[in-house]
Amino acid sequence: MFSIVLLQYNNPKMTEECIDSIIRNTPVEHEIILTDNGSKDVISEEYKNKVRYVRTENNLMYAGGNNFGAKFAKYDIICLMSNDIIAHTNWYHGASVLKENENIGVVGCKLLYPDERVQHAGVDYVNGYKTDHVYKYENKDDARVNTSRYCPVVTAACIFMRRKDYEQIGGFDENYKNWYEDSDLCLRVRTILNKKIYYDHLSELTHLENITAEHDENIGDKRAHSERLFFSKWLGFLIKDSQERGYL
Repeated sequence: MFSIVLLQYNNPKMTEECIDSIIRNTPVEHEIILTDNGSKDVISEEYKNKVRYVRTENNLMYAGGNNFGAKFAKYDIICLMSNDIIAHTNWYHGASVLKENENIGVVGCKLLYPDERVQHAGVDYVNGYKTDHVYKYENKDDARVNTSRYCPVVTAACIFMRRKDYEQIGGFDENYKNWYEDSDLCLRVRTILNKKIYYDHLSELTHLENITAEHDENIGDKRAHSERLFFSKWLGFLIKDSQERGYL
């Protein structure tokens, strides 16, 4: 049993395809909370009846929209998901990982581009303290991609968390502008809750990645703002952590 907090900003057709894929491939008990983040283009009434539809007056961006939607979750485990996702069979395995491992705070998923190359298979350190998607564009059958492991952070296009953990750390930091809020979330789970971040290769989905962001005229300014905020908060920790993990 888990709650899916699905965040939408426009692109109703893509959102409906996402909902269809969840319903088709999720035989276990769940709920879908669709958070409409102040969209001008909304989903149809037919699809509103398939989910719990909640709406913000304005676009609260990724952090604020997820925080708003998570308040409506009724189950102990929540899945935070972007609407540019297509769920595969067994995509929800990450919920089981949390149930069986109290020391894990966030579970990230195996995300593939539509051509089945890898978009996300865990985030790790590269070039010292900088983090990156280390297996991006690799073949989905690569053995490294198909090995679950602990990571410094994971991407939040689709993650699983305990609701109590999410609430304890205050959810996403709403000072971020659609960049770095997932890395910040993971680092707060590690430092505040002393729990681990886990990449689960068995939770597989397709990620269309940043379709909404591509139409944002201010994307460059938002990314620069978020990057400055992230490194002002976490640079010392990242250097120490990368040293301990043998990257520096």
